[in-house]
Amino acid sequence: MRAFDAAGFSCTGIDSAATVEFRKDGDFVHRRADLTDYGEAIDALSGSDVVVHLANISYPGFHPDHKTFTQNVGMNYNVFSAASALMCRRVIWLSSANVAGVERGIHVPERFPITEDQSPRLSSSYALSKSVSESVADHFGLTTATTFVGIRSTLIVYPEDHDLLRADADDAELRQWHYWSYIDVRDLTSLILLAVTSTSEETTIVNATAEDTTLARSSIEHCAEYFPETPCDIEANTTRSLFSGDKATQLFGFEPRWSWRQ
Repeated sequence: MRAFDAAGFSCTGIDSAATVEFRKDGDFVHRRADLTDYGEAIDALSGSDVVVHLANISYPGFHPDHKTFTQNVGMNYNVFSAASALMCRRVIWLSSANVAGVERGIHVPERFPITEDQSPRLSSSYALSKSVSESVADHFGLTTATTFVGIRSTLIVYPEDHDLLRADADDAELRQWHYWSYIDVRDLTSLILLAVTSTSEETTIVNATAEDTTLARSSIEHCAEYFPETPCDIEANTTRSLFSGDKATQLFGFEPRWSWRQ
């Protein structure tokens, strides 16, 4: 919210657990709404030009599988359908890198770096819910005037997490489950803002990743050790992310700035 305010947007947060907080002009900073209810989604999004949709069950295994799937898919359908019915110009929403197979190496990727065009590797009801939601976004993007940009975020870290990443930089086992990829929340916010202000009318999916991994050793060494059968087209002697961020750069001019190595 602060980033959008600073960028000059007039915005209101929607949250099922919002508490009462007022702006200086007396309007609410947030509104309380249950987006799994279509009527409430319509009411909450009414009057919006752009929707940034970050609400979902955020982790696999935290809730029962059926709840993770039905709540995420139902909520996303309601938001996408309501935004389209209300003729919102654009919806930016969080998919997940889990669609590409993240989750303790159950499914090995086709190749490294992982690009958005690779076949899904769905290891959980959470990943399945995000993959289905990508298809729902494609449907509304093709059949309505609203543009949808789904962001497959890698592990989101905060500035206070950087010390922990530095301490764990030699432990390859610890974060193998997300292919040692991450993005600083400040960079993710920048990507969302770039997608909001873009003039592109293409419904699409983009990866969100830092340029580097969470490890001290080179990426290609880890690929050779942990995924010896998977082609790895990453420069030698670099710590490049195992996810490709090229599409976000090409479409929106996104350049990640923050690294735990700084």
